[in-house]
Amino acid sequence: MRNEAGEFEVWLTDEELSALQDRLNELDKDDEYSFRRAFVPYKSADHDDAIEQFDEKTIRVYQYLRDYGTDETRKTIDESFRKLVTSVVS
Repeated sequence: MRNEAGEFEVWLTDEELSALQDRLNELDKDDEYSFRRAFVPYKSADHDDAIEQFDEKTIRVYQYLRDYGTDETRKTIDESFRKLVTSVVS
């Protein structure tokens, strides 16, 4: 399975693909909810459980892709997270 950008290649059984689709569907629902919450002026994103849940589920999806991905997929995900951590620390 490859995404349209061609960044992630994973080899999955039908069961594993179904599990990935479930994770992506959960993420999609949370993304929609988080988007609607973004326009609530009195709710700070720093203390929003919806944002934290979205972040956790995003990490779970990337971890799943990394677990089942090719060497190139794992390398791409590892580099992305290294850049993210570096930018947060800086």
